[in-house]
Amino acid sequence: MCIIAVCKDRKLSLEEIDYGWTRNPDGGGIGWVENGRVNYIKGLMTLEDFKKEYENLNILPHIVHFRNASKGIPVNCKLTHPFIVSKTSPIRLRYKGIKPVLFHNGTIRDWKRYYEQYVESRGIIIRDENLSDTRVMAIIWAEKGEDTFDLLNPGRVALLYPDGKIKKYGDWIEKKGIYLSNEQLLSCQ
Repeated sequence: MCIIAVCKDRKLSLEEIDYGWTRNPDGGGIGWVENGRVNYIKGLMTLEDFKKEYENLNILPHIVHFRNASKGIPVNCKLTHPFIVSKTSPIRLRYKGIKPVLFHNGTIRDWKRYYEQYVESRGIIIRDENLSDTRVMAIIWAEKGEDTFDLLNPGRVALLYPDGKIKKYGDWIEKKGIYLSNEQLLSCQ
């Protein structure tokens, strides 16, 4: 199971990073807002690469995602989070723009059916190795907005907007200035 950490008042500790990565070793991503633009870096496929990028980030709030790929969805750098909320959710390993970005912790049942119904039916075809439940959700979110959460029942979602606002959906746990999408990091100091 992935984990999202919405770091509102502090950064993750080294222990939290190590613990989160060890349990979710399929890549990571980091999102923040700077000068009215959403920024992210994703496709960080080693703990060392993640730590190098994270240690240089000195902006609060920000969002961190450690990925544990869902069954049947490939492990590759392009499917790490976040995803751009847009009609095609283009894959970029680095982003700086005005579109919100979406982080997800959970699994969407029948996500391929939603892909066929809401994406493919509009003529948008995505190659399988670049397709995941979360990317499909980001595309649908661009059209349906918050109703997407009730439609897909995805677990926990965090959206980061260019004005710096972060919206969380689902059940979250607060731990000393960080909001966690599950209990994985609660035992860390």
